[in-house]
Amino acid sequence: MSFMICPQSPQDLEKIVYKCLQKAVALNLSSIAFPALGTGNLGMPEKQAAGAIFSAFNQFRDDVGSSTSVRTIKVVVYDASKLPVFQSESEKKRNGLAQASVSLSSGKGSTPTLPDEPILANNCKVRVEQGSVTTDASDAIVATQGVVLKQVLSSDAKANSDWNSKFSQASSWNPDDVRELGTSQLKCTTIYAVALPNRSSSA
Repeated sequence: MSFMICPQSPQDLEKIVYKCLQKAVALNLSSIAFPALGTGNLGMPEKQAAGAIFSAFNQFRDDVGSSTSVRTIKVVVYDASKLPVFQSESEKKRNGLAQASVSLSSGKGSTPTLPDEPILANNCKVRVEQGSVTTDASDAIVATQGVVLKQVLSSDAKANSDWNSKFSQASSWNPDDVRELGTSQLKCTTIYAVALPNRSSSA
């Protein structure tokens, strides 16, 4: 599990998403799942947050070429009302990407589809799904310090133990810090947790 300071702007959010992707490559992971980062505690408009996330994907494609181990990148949107915004932004970002005919799946039974799914370097595919990132089976998931992180810590004893013993004091973090914790009970093998500032709204 890795922890980073919360983004304060779309540019910061883009940098953090990119850093998560870099970490996935460094660990030779094949898949990573992001929630709708920035739209909860941070209060960033959905369109702005989605644009920053998919811009990071584009930058990642441009920088890594065909050298990445990552084959699947997901954006898992919990709130169904936000799903169309993320799908729309994903479609817009396809302008600079190669394309393939693939459907975007939904975690709640329905199957919203787009005619093409973006492909990044090395046949790396981008998917937008509805559901909870905490139940995703990607090699790595990204969790925010809020509802998502609480769910992770309550579901995984190893992550909870490491969090309490090492990283519970966010005041000691620096911007763009990446810190790893273990996970033993979730479907994923690695968790990147983004530390959000204390706010009353849910993540």
